[in-house]
Amino acid sequence: MRGLAKGKLSETFVSAVSAGKWKSGQRYRTEEMKTSPLRLIRKQVVETEVGVKEKSTVRRSSRKARGARSGKATSGAGRFLFSGPEMWVINTAIVVSRVSSAVAPSCRSSAVISRNVMAKSKFEYVRDFEADDTCLAHCWVVVRLDGRNFHRFAEKHNFTKPNDSRALDLMTRCAQTVMTELEDIVMAYGQSDEYSFVFKRKSNWFRRRASKFMTNAASQFASSYVFYWKDYFKDQDLLYPPAFDGRVVVYPSNQTIKDYLSWRQADCHVNNLYNTVFWMLIQRSKLTPAQAQERLRGTLAADKNEILFSEYNINYNNEPPMFRKGTVLIWKKMRKIKPLRSEIICPKASEKLDFLPKCSYKSIKEIKSKEIKPPGETEGKQVEVTRIRTKPVALHCDIIGDTFWKEHPEILEDDS
Repeated sequence: MRGLAKGKLSETFVSAVSAGKWKSGQRYRTEEMKTSPLRLIRKQVVETEVGVKEKSTVRRSSRKARGARSGKATSGAGRFLFSGPEMWVINTAIVVSRVSSAVAPSCRSSAVISRNVMAKSKFEYVRDFEADDTCLAHCWVVVRLDGRNFHRFAEKHNFTKPNDSRALDLMTRCAQTVMTELEDIVMAYGQSDEYSFVFKRKSNWFRRRASKFMTNAASQFASSYVFYWKDYFKDQDLLYPPAFDGRVVVYPSNQTIKDYLSWRQADCHVNNLYNTVFWMLIQRSKLTPAQAQERLRGTLAADKNEILFSEYNINYNNEPPMFRKGTVLIWKKMRKIKPLRSEIICPKASEKLDFLPKCSYKSIKEIKSKEIKPPGETEGKQVEVTRIRTKPVALHCDIIGDTFWKEHPEILEDDS
């Protein structure tokens, strides 16, 4: 200890104090440590095997011990200077060692046992009634949300029939929020009042508990629907809060997850074709809902297309892709389109790069100026730093065929 540098604590000293092996006769003390440590335990009640000592007894023994140490500490001992924080560490260690040594071993063991008992109460057995809902490992986890009683909701809020682009855009905005806020979602697909979210095969989010997947997705989606309502329905007040039910299904292979998404897109096509003809019969031919339903009973897709074309001059294939194919959300790198130095964006100054290669959607690439100060220089230099972000991008394309999956192979990669 005599070789200790000024202002530094000795690990040997701290460990000795913490272990209760410190002795006042050893020359560890400094002038400002003579009276400070044991002031902190004057009001402590020390447990022993016999019982509890009175505070006055502890106070008298403290004074005697302090006087003894004070005399020994000044008898030719070298002085060491410590900072305020170091003094606090030393004082705390001394208090811990004194109280620990004053408590009998049997009392110390019982104290540890009592702490363990307090950590787990007798009522904790009720956790055994919770059902294990862990999703099967190495499988795709799909959470599908559906609007509850949205037929009534659409009527009360005056949705446009057969399709309201405002409502569909709002659903997509909510789905993008879910993908951004939650973890491990690789893609999503939505149509009408439903959305399906596909989680990674190797996701361990919430230990793959199905209840966590479903409740987080449903609550985030429903709250986002209310939050963004006014952005899409500026002239229509939200009369009552919407609700969404959910289910969780696991799919063991890439082919099964592709078939699931193909099923949902085929369902979108069937429902939209029916609704388009149904509402044309009501709006243009002035049929009642019951009459329109009877007119379409037993018809096939070719029959419905013939009704649209022959009676209303509507080619179903010319309907907006969002209505016919639904919306696919995938992660893409985004590029911000604004006036920037063209040589930073692309090699040719005359070439305007508004889109990433082989992409039909906007992508954003953020380029910001950042001041960097090279070593040895006093003034910094402005350098343009490029940061590429990934965001969920909406596509209205066919996912039943192989073209989509060949263009985006990263979706089905095992390590994606």
